[in-house]
Amino acid sequence: MCYNKKISSFKDAIRYLESLALLGVKFDLQRIGKVLAVFNYPQGRIPVIHVAGTNGKGSVCAFLSSILQAGGYRVGLYTSPHLAEVTERLQINRQDIDRTVFAGLICTVKAVCDSLRLKLTYFEMLTAVAYIYFAREKVDLAVIETGMGGRLDATNVVENPLVAVITNVDYDHTEYLGNTLRKIAREKAAIIKKNSFVVTAATQPEVLAVFREQCRKKHARLVRADKIIKIPAGWSISLKGSHQKINAACAVGAIKQLQRQGFKISEKAVKQGLAKAFWPGRLELFKVFTTNHEPRTVLLDGAHNPAGMNSLVRELENRKSSGHKLILVFGVLKDKDYRRMVKIIAPLVDQAILVRPGSDRALDPQKIRKLWPDNAQVLVANSIPQAIRQALKLAGRKDLVTVTGSLYTVGEVRKILLLDHSKE
Repeated sequence: MCYNKKISSFKDAIRYLESLALLGVKFDLQRIGKVLAVFNYPQGRIPVIHVAGTNGKGSVCAFLSSILQAGGYRVGLYTSPHLAEVTERLQINRQDIDRTVFAGLICTVKAVCDSLRLKLTYFEMLTAVAYIYFAREKVDLAVIETGMGGRLDATNVVENPLVAVITNVDYDHTEYLGNTLRKIAREKAAIIKKNSFVVTAATQPEVLAVFREQCRKKHARLVRADKIIKIPAGWSISLKGSHQKINAACAVGAIKQLQRQGFKISEKAVKQGLAKAFWPGRLELFKVFTTNHEPRTVLLDGAHNPAGMNSLVRELENRKSSGHKLILVFGVLKDKDYRRMVKIIAPLVDQAILVRPGSDRALDPQKIRKLWPDNAQVLVANSIPQAIRQALKLAGRKDLVTVTGSLYTVGEVRKILLLDHSKE
């Protein structure tokens, strides 16, 4: 543990991270590059699978981690955002980093930043800690998820990933990545490095053209998961939703490239990994009970952009039975395309409860209220606990309560449900 007057505990580390969050988003690899140079470039001392894309990144990371662990490897996993606690973002064999170890690393990296007279952003600090932690722990492989885009994303300090995966490209973070698919694709294609292997689920011609051009420049090989990778009939995919088939295919495509590079990963490990992968807050079902001990079904899904909302709606259309209500708890961030998100899901909803997520970027639910049809049954809750209580009260035994709009909203509800479950 590293102690100084500012960071001597996990709580101190969290307070320091929260102060960095005020710096916002700053795209620049130089700051984190200078810091990691002091630690002898840990990002170059671990084998990395680098994962980018608009949606599905976390699911692909979960599949990859599960497969590699089933194959006997010690696997580092770095993802974002977290649902309950920041330590979820850094895992080895799906075990969160120890709080004391985490605080010590934050303290150590802060000391280096102070000596260099620079400040990392929240995401840059966590990314630096992830690379240092995985290198110190000598993981066999690290699965690293980009935060936003790719070109100037802090994770892109890695120079020689074993495999790059770009799940898909759609409209999100347009104020940072560009307002056309081609521009967004260019940002994500920058994780493609020299002589590397690339797997993608993208299908749009303009996006694939960008990827092919980058592969030509970097002498990289591009593999389309939708065309080449097939999951054998009868294999079980643990993550729910039809869209998880292409995410699983991306993971299997990446594993095949690792096998070509000499990694020993059996078909049994691949099958087992797909069947046991777990990724909370994505089409995750909870069975909860009212005060009268009547069961209610709650579906959590972190859809936070139009593409994610379309996937959720397809799943809801399959689940919703005639005569049964859909009760929606919806909280979204103001920098998201919430207008399109509401337009996509509103026609399915019988009753909506709008709420503010626990984030500085949260959108006032009163602004969302104006987007719903005048005849819609819409309530505004004062808090997330109130919202989920209202939803459960409105729902009948066979109705479905769905929580979505942001991972912040889903994370808060999930903590409530887990706490209530632990009391039973």
